[in-house]
Amino acid sequence: MILAVTMAIRSDFIFSAIILAGLAAAAITLGENPRPRNERMSGSAIYVIDGDTVALPCAPYPCKSEHLRLVDIDAPETRKPTCEAEEKAGSAAKARLVLLLRGKEVEIERMAVDIYGRTLGHLTVEGHEIGQILLSEGFVLPMRSGSDARAKKQKHWCGGDQ
Repeated sequence: MILAVTMAIRSDFIFSAIILAGLAAAAITLGENPRPRNERMSGSAIYVIDGDTVALPCAPYPCKSEHLRLVDIDAPETRKPTCEAEEKAGSAAKARLVLLLRGKEVEIERMAVDIYGRTLGHLTVEGHEIGQILLSEGFVLPMRSGSDARAKKQKHWCGGDQ
């Protein structure tokens, strides 16, 4: 009887240890991107979501496309704009990004994964970093953080029309 109780306790302990080890391994890999850090693909295969986010195709089908957020820039909002001017500027940024990528060979550099599950990274075409092109042409702003960053962004795109 004592042997049976001892074996049951040992089995429960081993089972618990295996479960904990599995959970620890899952926690370590959470947030990692299974795709390669650097990759090249046709810009025509990339879907532009807005001025600073694209969807990269996946294979084999069925699968979920990878959303890549360009780091260091912040495009005007198109989904929930503060004002009409911001929506128009956001549409212009998206259109410019489409033109920069279409028909070109695009280098993708993955940096990290954000809290929303998007990959953060850079897109480069013909040696030029796309985010920097959009920034230099005035389609986007530099990424800022902090409590007043959103207000400054809204003031930039909307002026007094908030």
